[in-house]
Amino acid sequence: EMKRASNKRKRQSEGQEETIRGVKAQLAAANIRIDQLNVSVDSLKDENTRVNIEKKAALDESERLTNELNTCYYVLGSKKELKDNKIIESGFLRKTKVMESDYELSYFTRADKRTLTELPLHTTKAKVLSKHPSGSYKIVDNGNSKTLVITNSTKFWELSNFLIVQVNLY
Repeated sequence: EMKRASNKRKRQSEGQEETIRGVKAQLAAANIRIDQLNVSVDSLKDENTRVNIEKKAALDESERLTNELNTCYYVLGSKKELKDNKIIESGFLRKTKVMESDYELSYFTRADKRTLTELPLHTTKAKVLSKHPSGSYKIVDNGNSKTLVITNSTKFWELSNFLIVQVNLY
């Protein structure tokens, strides 16, 4: 009976050892799969980081281009100042002519078309010399000075990104 009990325990022990070997094999396979998944996760993290960097670069470039497209320039000056800076050309008995682009940008003030809706002219007499549709703006008299009010920004800037206003007309 002891022999039978010993054989029974031996078989149980062998069965348990077989089960342990099977569990160890499953554990080894699971560890291999975990390592593979970790590599995949790391790869996906790297890809996600790269995509986020590209997305940020694209958004930055888009914002830069949008700002560039909405950049406008304006200048307020007397006839002499505008002539001296080669923005207008005039002569005795000749009509004042606005020169074609290629302006010295340092004389102009840079602005954003989306936010420039009013421009104080700081004078009682002013005239818009650049080409802008007449229905897209008005010059409002504030008593001792005038203000240029842009009433339709899209229409106002469609012909030119440069606003030239002659002030102190005599």
